[in-house]
Amino acid sequence: MARKESNGIPARLAYRTRRWVASLLLGGLLPTSAAALTQPTLAALENPVAPGTTLTYQITLTDITPPAPPPPTCFNPPAECVEVPVTCSNPAPSCVSGICQNAANDGTSCLSDADCAPRPAGMCNGGNNNGLPCHASDGQLTTECPGSTFLCRRAFNEGAYCGVGNPPQADTDLCLDRATGVCDAGPNYGFPCTAPNGQPTPDCPPANAPPPPTSITVVLPIPTGTIFVDADNGGMSDGMNITWVVPPLGSCGVSPNPPCPVLTTHLQVSLLFPVDTFITNQASATDGDGTVLSNVVSTKVGTFAATLLELRYPSLLRDSVVYQTRFSLAPGATIDPPNEAFHFQVSNVARGTFVDFALPAGSLVNNGTATSQFRAKPPGLVVVKVTQLAPQNYFLAVRAKKLSLLDPGGDLNVTVTTMLGDDTLTQNLVLKSLRRGRKFQAIVQ
Repeated sequence: MARKESNGIPARLAYRTRRWVASLLLGGLLPTSAAALTQPTLAALENPVAPGTTLTYQITLTDITPPAPPPPTCFNPPAECVEVPVTCSNPAPSCVSGICQNAANDGTSCLSDADCAPRPAGMCNGGNNNGLPCHASDGQLTTECPGSTFLCRRAFNEGAYCGVGNPPQADTDLCLDRATGVCDAGPNYGFPCTAPNGQPTPDCPPANAPPPPTSITVVLPIPTGTIFVDADNGGMSDGMNITWVVPPLGSCGVSPNPPCPVLTTHLQVSLLFPVDTFITNQASATDGDGTVLSNVVSTKVGTFAATLLELRYPSLLRDSVVYQTRFSLAPGATIDPPNEAFHFQVSNVARGTFVDFALPAGSLVNNGTATSQFRAKPPGLVVVKVTQLAPQNYFLAVRAKKLSLLDPGGDLNVTVTTMLGDDTLTQNLVLKSLRRGRKFQAIVQ
């Protein structure tokens, strides 16, 4: 009779089951615990930002706590009768409690395995040659044992024959379910449990609860050439960094949970800050499980950023102009697009002014949003759109179609002049000739 553990499971079966569950854990197929962290996301509301004006940073905090792993369950799948190839049953002789077993001298007294003589042959454990001799290691396939047989798997009577009839068919009723299984996770992993397969049970308690979440410390450096103005939610400056300490997050940002909190700070950009350079920054968030860095944000200092100018010359009376840019106003300057005249020009030394559009005050309409716009059908100016992104920061889009334009000539240096009321914005660009002079384009980041 096979040796059994105290829980009633055959010793070999209990060992194999524990080893199988261990391989699952080592292979990463079962859930494992992970640290809870806070993800900061940094954004600059003004880009570009003019020297002498305010740069606003916002930090959004997101809870990236991984979902809790499922509770441990009892691994105790039902027994089944499986058709398997016939193998040679030929266990090695052994001395058990002073008596030889699986030996040519079965039943004789022994002091060690060496006193037990090997049998000259094993026996086929099923198939056409069931019970006939075979010369192979225990459990090995051999041509001496052709065919297949039916054996119990994951059963109390593991390995027992379970075929019925002639020719034999599988009969799962001959395979006995195990009275107990083993825990698949938790502090009692691999220990016995009495529950159906995959069911939680007090025999398999979960791991110790994680420690309660801690407060979050958020740090944003103050870039050189800027001065701290203020911060919300208790943010404090030491002259080098702005620091917030906020309570732990719940699972925020996904309905029906509340939105993730946003921290805001304002910095004054020096009037002496070099134009057409960048302010680069990165925030960090630290909780009880570690520190996570935000994305890196670069803000251009000056009047213009993210600019596109295209002059297209497909054919006569089909030429077009596209201009898009983000711009900032000088300190103290203001614009009121719906109530101010608009004027747009593109010129160079070789051609003088070769794009020129003007609109009287009241042409750009605002319907209570951040955008004021003008629309018309071609030919001529078809779109002018001015959108306020921040108090001193705007996006401008200009489009014109079905034109007959002079090309820039040999001089690809152009000047774009935009007038909004009494505010004049001038931008110098260098065009690149594309499509054999049928398109000219300038892109500035």
